Amino acid sequence: MASIHDLAEADLVAIFSQLSLEERHRSVPFVCRSWWQLLCSVPQLAPRSMAVSFDGTQRGASRLRAFCAWLVARGAGTIQHLSLKFGRGLSMPPQLRAQPEADVTAALAACGTAGSLTALQLDGLAGTPAIWAGSMRSLRRLEIVVQRAHHDLQPWDPPVQSLAGLQELSLYGSMDLGPSIPLPACLTKLHLNYRGQFDDVALPRKLTALTRLHTLELDSPEDGLEALGELTTLRRLSLHHSEAPGCISQLTCLESLVLFDVCVEQEDEAEAHLVSVVAPLVHLQKLTHLAFSPDW
Repeated sequence: MASIHDLAEADLVAIFSQLSLEERHRSVPFVCRSWWQLLCSVPQLAPRSMAVSFDGTQRGASRLRAFCAWLVARGAGTIQHLSLKFGRGLSMPPQLRAQPEADVTAALAACGTAGSLTALQLDGLAGTPAIWAGSMRSLRRLEIVVQRAHHDLQPWDPPVQSLAGLQELSLYGSMDLGPSIPLPACLTKLHLNYRGQFDDVALPRKLTALTRLHTLELDSPEDGLEALGELTTLRRLSLHHSEAPGCISQLTCLESLVLFDVCVEQEDEAEAHLVSVVAPLVHLQKLTHLAFSPDW
């Protein structure tokens, strides 16, 4: 009598491809060894995108370690988009955080070596693991969220060549972007969010070296906005909790300007404030979108 095991590999692949990623990898491998081997050997069955979250419990740490081991052994060569959300997972004391951080670092180094990873999100970190321990040249988009409860500045210190292909970068929280710390020169989109962290944040002068930058979003920079006048390629600019810089008329390629939560002491001053914002924009002939949101 014929059974499902008599099906050709091509037929099994077609069936497996209809399953969700969770069904495919939690159920199929436990049917028999041949199915498990087929699942591991056919590239079209391998996941291309994964979003995984971990909590701060012992079980969460065990799940994280098992996932990282799988990533090193099998997933690194196929995963293109990876999102890791830690919740309280890496907010534990340093002596307990060492092993999870080592696991994450090893897994991401394997992805970097394999060269398939193009987008990475690390959300909820209490620090920044050495994700650039190996080359991450294939990476095009990177987002790092450092927990707001973590008040020590975390260094952004990758070797310049380790993220040589990075085009989009988003940094949220307590990130140290001091003058000696480089940013990838090929960036086209950059989002820096400092809100609720420090009172004396200045826009890093190094941004003026990003000659390909066309999209910039800043949250709560207090000083240095005049340097934006040197970003002549900028097409989209969003500022949160900041005034429009005096150099705005120099950004002749600007197509979109967004000013969120601009400090206005009284509601009846908002209209006059908006007029003062709009006046310098008459020379920006490419500007097609303007949004202004006062905060009083």
